[in-house]
Amino acid sequence: MEDSYMPSTDDATAEDSSVDISGEVYHQESHAIDGGTTTDRDTYGGSVIIDYPDSWAPDGADSTISVSLEAYYERQESIDDGTHTESSSWGGDASVDY
Repeated sequence: MEDSYMPSTDDATAEDSSVDISGEVYHQESHAIDGGTTTDRDTYGGSVIIDYPDSWAPDGADSTISVSLEAYYERQESIDDGTHTESSSWGGDASVDY
């Protein structure tokens, strides 16, 4: 007869120590023409969600933390009465929810 080992599984312990991490990263390009103005925009962003057991959180606190970030670069060109104008800008947004 062979000896076999089956680890005991305690569902409460396994559930209490489970941490889930998910996320995404993206890049988006957009191009628009409105009258004599063209706008090109590159947007980069991402998010992470961490979900941990309720037993790890203080009483009444949410057991999920989410972080997101978005940054963009925008360039505009226009021609008005023979005058060519270029401008560019950077911007973004970040948030943390817990």
